[in-house]
Amino acid sequence: MNKYINNIILIVVVILVIVLFNTSCTSINKFVSDLHVGRGKWLNSNRLLQQSLSQYDKAIVINPKSSNAYTQRALLYENIGQYDKAIDDCNNMLYLNPHNPTALGIRASVYIYLKQYDKAIEDSTLVVQYAPDWATGYYTRGLAFSEINEYVKAISDVSKAIVLEPTMVMAFNTRGICYASLNESSKAVLDFSNAIKIAPNYDEPYFNRGKVYMTLMMKQEAIDDFTKYISLSNNSIQIIIARQFIDNINK
Repeated sequence: MNKYINNIILIVVVILVIVLFNTSCTSINKFVSDLHVGRGKWLNSNRLLQQSLSQYDKAIVINPKSSNAYTQRALLYENIGQYDKAIDDCNNMLYLNPHNPTALGIRASVYIYLKQYDKAIEDSTLVVQYAPDWATGYYTRGLAFSEINEYVKAISDVSKAIVLEPTMVMAFNTRGICYASLNESSKAVLDFSNAIKIAPNYDEPYFNRGKVYMTLMMKQEAIDDFTKYISLSNNSIQIIIARQFIDNINK
C-alpha cells in the first residue's frame, strides 16, 4: 500500500516538475522574444530596416505566438512595399486572435496600396466594430471610400476619425481632397489649412490647397503654396506638375 502511494506521489511530482518547466520555458521565450522585438523597433527607428527585419524574424522563431512581433514585421513589410508578406503576417495574427483590430487595420491599409478597396473597406469595417474608439479604423475606411469616389461616405468616416484624434493630419488632408472633389472649395481650403497648421512641413496639403486656389483664381496664394510644396517635397513627378502650374498661372 505504501509503495502504491509513493508511486502516486512520484507521478504527481513529475507532472508538477514538467508543468513548471514548461511554464518557465514559455516565460523565458516570451522575454527573449520581446527583447528581439525591442531591438527591431530601435533599428527600424534608425532606418536599419534589414537588421530590424532580422530581429523580428528571430522573435517569431523563439515565440511563434508573439502578436507584437508579427505586428512590427507586418508594418515593416508594408513600409518597404512587400505587401504579400505584410498580409501573411496579418493573417498569422488573425489566426491567433480573429478579432485583432491591429491586424485588420494593417491589412486594410495594405489592401489600399494594392487598390483592393472592397477588401480594405471590409477589414476596416471590422476594425470599427472591434475598436470603435480607434481613429485609424475610420480613417482607413474613409480613405478607401475616397479612392472609389464615394466622397460623402469618406467625409463621414474621416470626420469621425478627426473627432477621435483631432491632430490626425492625414485625415484633414484626405477630407480636404473629398471636399475639393465635391466643389466645396471653402471647406477644402479650411481642411488643408488645418493640416498645415498641425504639420507645417507636411508637403501634400500645400499642393492640394494650391490646386483649390487655382480654381478660385487666387493666383498669388496658389503660387505661394506650390512654391512651398516644391521646397518640401521629394516627389519628383509632382514637383514638375507644381512648376507647370506656376508657369501656367504666370502666363
